[in-house]
Amino acid sequence: MNLSGLEPTQAIHVENGPSWWPISELKHFGESARIRRLVLAWAAVLAIAVLSGVLNVTLGWNGVPLSLFGIPFSVTVYPAFVLSVLVALWLGPTWGALPIYLANFASGLASGLPWTMSALFAVAGVVETLILWGSLAALRLDPDLRRIRDTLWFAAAGTVAAVTGSLGAILWNNSHEFTPSQGLAIWRGWVIGDLLMLLVLVMPLLRLL
Repeated sequence: MNLSGLEPTQAIHVENGPSWWPISELKHFGESARIRRLVLAWAAVLAIAVLSGVLNVTLGWNGVPLSLFGIPFSVTVYPAFVLSVLVALWLGPTWGALPIYLANFASGLASGLPWTMSALFAVAGVVETLILWGSLAALRLDPDLRRIRDTLWFAAAGTVAAVTGSLGAILWNNSHEFTPSQGLAIWRGWVIGDLLMLLVLVMPLLRLL
């Protein structure tokens, strides 16, 4: 797609689907107050995402055991994923990929992984975010999710993204030498946690905002 001739702050729209604002527009940072405000907000999102990645480890938010009607399950709390998805759907995939990558990288370092392994592990979150954005683009789903069809397909795409992104748990579990039961709890927690955050937090925010 030809991006030449775009005015600053002009977004590229996928017909009947999400849009994105080219990150190349940052070259107009010094010329537009709107762009400066956007970059400052994005920088705040980056900082919050990285902090949440560290807190995920230090506060033990991975594979938290819960029970519903006597049925045990595990949930992982990861606010960085919510932030990255919202930014990706509102601004574009490149904007959303960086917060989740930095958050995962910080999480890996905080858990004791070497920086090389942390850098590899961080890719899983990027893949998860991009799969969700790409699914909405391919299915031509409007991010405001006003139609029942869009809501159902968003839930389906979110399930695929959550399962795919959770493959990073294999690297995480092997690196920390967890037992099979510990590893299963973390993997299951990542899938259920990410899916719940998409359905309970992201979907209502997209509809409201």
